[in-house]
Amino acid sequence: MNIANEIEVLSKLNHWNEKLAFMSPYGNYTHAELHRMARCIANLLSEHNITNGCRVVIGLDDSVHYVALFLACARLGATALLVNPYLPPKNHKDIVNELKPNLAVVRENIANHYHGIMLLTEESLLNAVNCGQQLFFFEQSPTAPLYVQFTSGTTGKQKAVPHQHQDFLIYRDAVAFSMLNIREDDILFSLSKLFFAYGFGNNLVFPLMTGCAALLTQHRPNAYEINDLIFQFGVTCMFWVPSGYAAWLKYRDNKHLNTLRCLISAGEALQPSLRDQITQKLGVTLLNQLGSTEVGHAYCGTCGNYNPDNSLGYALPNYELSVRNFRGEELLDGDEGELWVKGPTIPQSYLNCEDENLKDLQDGWFKSGDLVIRQNDGSFQYIGRVDDMEMVGGIKISPLAIENVLRQHKEVIDVGVTTSIIENQSRLNAYVVSTMHTQALAEELRQLASTQLAPYMVPKQIIFVGSLPRTTSGKLQRHIIRSADWTEKMHSISAFNFVI
Repeated sequence: MNIANEIEVLSKLNHWNEKLAFMSPYGNYTHAELHRMARCIANLLSEHNITNGCRVVIGLDDSVHYVALFLACARLGATALLVNPYLPPKNHKDIVNELKPNLAVVRENIANHYHGIMLLTEESLLNAVNCGQQLFFFEQSPTAPLYVQFTSGTTGKQKAVPHQHQDFLIYRDAVAFSMLNIREDDILFSLSKLFFAYGFGNNLVFPLMTGCAALLTQHRPNAYEINDLIFQFGVTCMFWVPSGYAAWLKYRDNKHLNTLRCLISAGEALQPSLRDQITQKLGVTLLNQLGSTEVGHAYCGTCGNYNPDNSLGYALPNYELSVRNFRGEELLDGDEGELWVKGPTIPQSYLNCEDENLKDLQDGWFKSGDLVIRQNDGSFQYIGRVDDMEMVGGIKISPLAIENVLRQHKEVIDVGVTTSIIENQSRLNAYVVSTMHTQALAEELRQLASTQLAPYMVPKQIIFVGSLPRTTSGKLQRHIIRSADWTEKMHSISAFNFVI
């Protein structure tokens, strides 16, 4: 098989060719126009000696030309390396040194990081759409490499994760069909970009494999722009991270949002209070899903009206989930442990981190690093990250439980809880992004925590800050908050201590 060929055949058989595939403020494109563009760009790549087995870096902002370039690589049997163009220079240079790409198509401002590699500009892709059409597909096995994505590097080095031609079929069946029931008339809008696994599935795989359309934006729209885009393009399904939804909710414009039928959350823990606010204020279900770069997209998710507090839902089709202790032994329902996942989209190894292979990838299983409890009905309750637990007075706690409570306050936009050692004693600190920065609000937050949490889980200090450190995919960088450097440089707006 060759997935580019499979997609083109699907479009023809299902009469999608004249339907819109991708929309943007800069223009809309049908499925037929996209495939013609991909054929032309494949010609351009062939002229630069790109063929089966070559590696091509794609370091661009989201656009239909990004999608066409990806399909062009697939047609030729080349592997696309999907790179975040906003990474520090060292990350780009590591990709060159470790993965040895044959060609890079990147933003002009990062081209110098690919010194010694053959380069093409995005402008050359625009010119290629006027060339003759390339009709050849390089036949591949279903397990042949198709693309490589990179982990966020939240806990260290970015790891290169290979995925296969057959993986698109798995993502479609597990997530687009089984969990989300995506239809041909849906219009998807993912705030997560194509260089992330979450955004790649939402904004590239699902439109191509289901016949729906996706809205692409090159920049990161603000809250007001999001309202306008949803209204202008009739968005039906939106994908984002919880912290993004929390900030946007305060600026929503309900009269512009009546086309939405579902919102999907991933990337970090979904707070029950945020889910309830979304449902109450928008009348739209906020679904929760758990995925990873290693798996390629989601492998666990909530569906329909089943959405209890802190639930990740159930294993999605084609994936097997197991809860295990630190020795790798499977636990019974009700016991807290690390979530392991097994499925056909998980690679056997990373391409650039041999020392991590045995740690994270074992006999077809991936250790997710997420702490969960499997309920009697087979659903999974989220507890936190293995490396996110805090120790307070000898008691191990999940900061998420505290953050869930503090987020219930209407003035709280974002919050991160960590411990610090003061005079040899551990102390809980809550770093809060809010619309107010007063002693009164700090006292309200402390009171809120004290009425719902055990005394040792009530923060001793409320610190108001302008923002919290997050990865470009939206994950809270708790290790940075814990660091003394960040604490000294964060320029807190105000801080309030409580003797409890």
